[in-house]
Amino acid sequence: LGAGKTVTVIALVAADAEAARRLPLSDSRTSRATLIVVTPLIIRQWEAEIARFSGGKLRTLRIESAAHLQQLTSRQLREADVVLIVSDLLGCASSGKACAFEKAAVVKASALHTQEAQKEARRAEERLEGENGAGR
Repeated sequence: LGAGKTVTVIALVAADAEAARRLPLSDSRTSRATLIVVTPLIIRQWEAEIARFSGGKLRTLRIESAAHLQQLTSRQLREADVVLIVSDLLGCASSGKACAFEKAAVVKASALHTQEAQKEARRAEERLEGENGAGR
């Protein structure tokens, strides 16, 4: 708790958001979005934290149900900066068993612990904090 994991992820996404927005979406396999899979209990918290730490600059979609997912177009999903989705929709029930997405997230998170990734995350966090402070 309180180790800065959420803000570090947000800073990394924000650092790449501008480059991702320049990607052409002419190919239906291209997406600008970062997919974040969370439990239903914390999805709104993640949404609030993304808005807070990005200064509202990251376009975020929150998907909590299959009905909501069906209302979204492929283009909407691909144009978002962040797509938050509840783990239940991906077959990751709260049975205590990790699903493939959770396992992939653990592998990706461990890769982020390299020294270079940590430095980049700190630089991105500082840029975000500077931008948020300048807008006050």
